[in-house]
Amino acid sequence: MSVPTNNGPVRTLADVLEEELAGSLLADPSPRTPTEENERLKAIHARIHAAPPRSALCFSGGGIRSASFGLGVLQGLARAKLLGCFDYVSTVSGGGYLGGWLSAWIHHEAEVLSATPCPPAPSAARDEVIRKLSTPADTAPTAPEWPPVHFLRAFSNYLSPKLGLLSADTWALVATFLRNMLLNWLVLIPLALAALMIPRVFMAAVLSRTPDGWDSACWWSAAVLLGISTAYGALDMPTTGSGQRSEGKFLLFRLLPLLGGSVAIVLGWAWRYNAVQTPLPAPAVGELLFLFGVPSIIGAVAGAAARRPGTASGRDLGRFFSAKKGGQLLAIIACTALGAFALRWIATAWFPTPTRGHQALHFVCYAPSLLLTIFLLLNFLFAGLSSWATEDEDREWWGRSSGWLLLSALALAVQGTLVFWGPYWLEILQQKAESLSVVLGWFGISGGASGIFAALRGFSSATTAKSPDSASSSSRLMLGALVFLIVLDVLLALATDAIAGNAYTLTFFAADGSFNPASLLPWGLTGLFIGLGILMGWFINVNKFSLHTMYRNRLIRCFLGASRPDRRPHPFTGFDPRDNVKMRNLVPGKPLHVVNLALNVVATKNLAWQERKARSFTVSRLHSGAPGVGYQPSTSYGDGISLGTAITISGAAANPNQGYHSSPLIALLMTLFNVRLGWWLGNPGESGRNVWRKNGPAFAAGPLVSEAVGKTTDDYKYVNLSDGGHFENLGIYEMVQRRCRQIVAVDGGQDGDYVFEDLGNALRKIRIDLGIRIEIALKFIAPKTAGEQILYCAVGRILYGDVDAGGTVGQLIYVKPVLTGREPADVLNYGAAHPGFPHESTGDQFFSESQLESYRMLGAHAFEQIRGTTWTGTEPEDQRLAKFFERVAQYTTVPPGETVA
Repeated sequence: MSVPTNNGPVRTLADVLEEELAGSLLADPSPRTPTEENERLKAIHARIHAAPPRSALCFSGGGIRSASFGLGVLQGLARAKLLGCFDYVSTVSGGGYLGGWLSAWIHHEAEVLSATPCPPAPSAARDEVIRKLSTPADTAPTAPEWPPVHFLRAFSNYLSPKLGLLSADTWALVATFLRNMLLNWLVLIPLALAALMIPRVFMAAVLSRTPDGWDSACWWSAAVLLGISTAYGALDMPTTGSGQRSEGKFLLFRLLPLLGGSVAIVLGWAWRYNAVQTPLPAPAVGELLFLFGVPSIIGAVAGAAARRPGTASGRDLGRFFSAKKGGQLLAIIACTALGAFALRWIATAWFPTPTRGHQALHFVCYAPSLLLTIFLLLNFLFAGLSSWATEDEDREWWGRSSGWLLLSALALAVQGTLVFWGPYWLEILQQKAESLSVVLGWFGISGGASGIFAALRGFSSATTAKSPDSASSSSRLMLGALVFLIVLDVLLALATDAIAGNAYTLTFFAADGSFNPASLLPWGLTGLFIGLGILMGWFINVNKFSLHTMYRNRLIRCFLGASRPDRRPHPFTGFDPRDNVKMRNLVPGKPLHVVNLALNVVATKNLAWQERKARSFTVSRLHSGAPGVGYQPSTSYGDGISLGTAITISGAAANPNQGYHSSPLIALLMTLFNVRLGWWLGNPGESGRNVWRKNGPAFAAGPLVSEAVGKTTDDYKYVNLSDGGHFENLGIYEMVQRRCRQIVAVDGGQDGDYVFEDLGNALRKIRIDLGIRIEIALKFIAPKTAGEQILYCAVGRILYGDVDAGGTVGQLIYVKPVLTGREPADVLNYGAAHPGFPHESTGDQFFSESQLESYRMLGAHAFEQIRGTTWTGTEPEDQRLAKFFERVAQYTTVPPGETVA
């Protein structure tokens, strides 16, 4: 297979489906227009429906529990001579453990067969693995299982195979976690300290005595900045300007100048007071009108000269002074006057001595926020006074603009309060407790306990279906995260207080006018912290020093190394890097292993996706990418992405950005504690044209901050990938996308209440995104409603005809772990001793031998009951699955109390 030597065009979904139909990688598909793409997809779907039905075997997420249950089903399929009939194996998260194990076994079997004098076809390796899965080992009865299956038993506790408090495996996990967390802190903590130093830098500036004229320069600067902000507002409003500018430009040209103007006004007032050190008279009316009048005039002229949608020319000043626009002019004049007198009142009534005593703290903490509040109220007033001359879309613009102003004002006030008043309150507590160590100890313990609780809950909540009390649990989780972040902020502020000392109270200029170099210390410390964070961001790789590598090494050792006959682990670490397999090197032919991941879009611009916050991303032997974003060949994507990397990302349940489980506070907390199993890779679309071949970003600070504040998206050059269950946990979404007409989905997700969260999520997204309905009745596999008749599966209908002309009806077999009371005695015994079985917590990834065997045997028994005792599997291979689906339909429609022969 040839590897492209240049970037080439981004592959589309149609390209991917054609490659999969052909079974090989297209050399260089030409660019397609959107219209051509849709027509191509219709033609491809028509080809698929006209051809013999394609089939898929799907294994869901659920960690080692899902893999163990799925192993039993997989062995049952092999014994029924059905495993070789599937065109695809689609896996998610824990199902990927099993799918990776199967794909690696076929790969290693092919390596053995290729060394024989007459190497057989690639399908021979698959057939040999199926034979071994369905029969006892040649060494039976003393060793009835083949080595790859026995290896899974030996490493069922795959994260720490050797149990015990003094186990090297256990302490290696702890040490690796601590190392990676501390290294990430070297990037994050300096940047956090720099952010906390900014209010202190502002304090140093406010307290400084400056030469004559600096206060006026500040007010001139404020007028210019406010003018830029007002002009942008006029040019961006829907009915005045183009209305097509992005939110980023709004922040840069509207909000940032407002913030800068507010700070400049505050500085000008402080420096005027510092020059005389006596209470100042109110600012002159002329100065205030200058501050507010100049920006208003600029905004008026900008609004008049703006190019309006649908007009040939934007240079029509006379139109502005029409009766309609004249009303807006009057509104501008009224708002200008009100703003000027509001500022005069605040300056005289609230801050007559702005840099003296505690009033200086109030002034630094709250004066900029108060000015932003004035601008917020002016927004409200202008929207009301000009309502008869504006349209609904203008008022929406003002509403969103006001929202950003409100958020900024609150953020500035909260940050200032924590930075200055937090240490002050601790000092008061110290005086009462007479010991700073006691205060800091209790303060740190309470915050640390809240943080650990929230981080652990954040980990577990990402791996389970939603429960009825999830809302209250989420509220407790958010509260714990908020308490920890407040405590951390105050403690870091105390650290900056200790580092800077009283330097932030030093003035730039002494009474004699000489410059004081010591006053630059806060500025120098801020620059030092920023520089340190950036420098460490180049050294601390965002991927290598997450939990991902630790997790991946152990998954590779257990599931990919299980079938390597010449495995040579390092005698000290127990790992063999050759256990891993490149996706491109997997054996061609069926089944094609499709690993399902989630591309996190927490900062998505698609309002309909604010709940899901992720989109589907797949990795196979042929391609890696996402529909609607783009695909690249797996031969080169991510430096030749490996099977181990793919299944590890697919199982990255704990990640700051985790699809519809994402929460802003929890994301920040999980990033800080480095609870990050996800992975950053180049965007396979146009945005990542120059980086998609790399195995991740070279600079850690940007991705870490993006994870922490929930700014992951699909239009940046790097994308954040995590557990496929953060989008869809069954793996059927992409198989319906491929128009598979025969799908067997094994759902091993945690669902003790049988609310079918994962199935409902999949059906909902398939109907919304693909327009295809799936009809399925679930009552007989839910113990609460099934009565005496409890089944292991349900059968559904996939209505492809909803969107495809001439589309056929597909079939879905949905298999679910459930206890009927007729299982083998050892399985029932385990269930009696463990009430959570067969839906024990996904957080338990440390399976014992009895635990793995109970889930494996339940899967095997369930499949035997589904297929029935008369099944032989002697039909021709191209007809065998159809007969099996007919057989399962009988199983799910038997009268209560009867069984299928």
